[in-house]
Amino acid sequence: MIDETKNLCDVILSVLTLVGAGIAFGLGLRQSRRSQAWQRAGKFDTFIEKWRSDELLGLARVVVDWELLETRFGGRDLEVCNEDALLALRHHEEVPKRSDFGEKQATIRDAYDALLAFFHRLELSILTGLIDAEPAKAYFAYWLEHFLRFDRHPDEGGKILKGVTPEAKVAAYIEAYGRMDSIERLCRLFGVRPPGGSEDKRAKASAC
Repeated sequence: MIDETKNLCDVILSVLTLVGAGIAFGLGLRQSRRSQAWQRAGKFDTFIEKWRSDELLGLARVVVDWELLETRFGGRDLEVCNEDALLALRHHEEVPKRSDFGEKQATIRDAYDALLAFFHRLELSILTGLIDAEPAKAYFAYWLEHFLRFDRHPDEGGKILKGVTPEAKVAAYIEAYGRMDSIERLCRLFGVRPPGGSEDKRAKASAC
């Protein structure tokens, strides 16, 4: 009887030990996941801070969102107009003389480059699990959509871009100076239509 009681106690203790270990493991896993979530949130906050504080990204937001607006850049006034926004998308081979590509267009072009670099870092951070896709989509999908469509900058009659649509010109710009594969992956993550135009249209846009 004593042996049976002892064996029963041993079994109960073993079960309790296993249950305790399971609870401890579950709590540890929960804590780990919570810690990872906080880390991802912290990384996302870093992206928000970069987006808000970087002067070139600020200029990119202005260009993407407005057809005509006067803003401050580099400590001076800068008027962003529709024509400069469109002409800044030209491939360097389309500009035979430096005088045909003014300082304002060069500044806007730097803003486009900064925007593409930002989107690339954002896409990499989502794919590697550094940040979550949903909050990034809620905050940045608007800007990706309007940059790719370039719908704030009409080219009536195709006079500025010589018949190439602004959307096709943006696609050609990304092909030439960015990472199209990265942008297309970010589009899928955000539910945004990828850059428009066939490969032939993009090639035509680059050559015009």
